[in-house]
Amino acid sequence: MSLDELAGRKPEDDDIVINNQKLYELYKKVNILSDEDQKALIILLDSLVSRSQLNHVIGQSQEIRE
Repeated sequence: MSLDELAGRKPEDDDIVINNQKLYELYKKVNILSDEDQKALIILLDSLVSRSQLNHVIGQSQEIRE
């Protein structure tokens, strides 16, 4: 990702790779959701990703202690 993309001056490349077919099919339909539902989806996805990242860090920390 370029600095222009991060700053919002240029759209991101659409080279999105989603390996889970069901998730990819749902991803393509996200724009039909209401703004409220899209906000809820963002909160849900952000929470799940944050939890996964935290679990990864905790797992690494426990491996270091062993």
